[in-house]
Amino acid sequence: MTDLPSISQNQFLKSAYSGKLQLWKVFWLLYSPVLLGYVALCASVLWLLFNTDIYPQFNLKAFLVLFLVVAFFITITITSLVWLCAKNTKTIFWAYLAKAFILFVVTSLGVFVCFFIPLILGFETHGI
Repeated sequence: MTDLPSISQNQFLKSAYSGKLQLWKVFWLLYSPVLLGYVALCASVLWLLFNTDIYPQFNLKAFLVLFLVVAFFITITITSLVWLCAKNTKTIFWAYLAKAFILFVVTSLGVFVCFFIPLILGFETHGI
């Protein structure tokens, strides 16, 4: 049996932060699982809150604000890694596509935060 060269988790993250890792590795092995896993975890918690007796005792506004703050920092951190490693592709098309996708995700998160945080906290929105 041959030993495959392995890269430790620490080396993987160092390579990603220095922008030396291939784009597909950062996108498919780090970006997608982390963001999808976080969304699945929060959706599961929300489902449990609404389908059990915990909901009346739980501060839903605090959870949603915490979710958005953590999602913001996770998104910015992971998307910066994809941006740094976008140049490490065989064709420039994938670099531009990755950067366009990153801009879309960050813009969507910004719009979501700007419009829904006031609604979650109960602020009045006049003129909308």
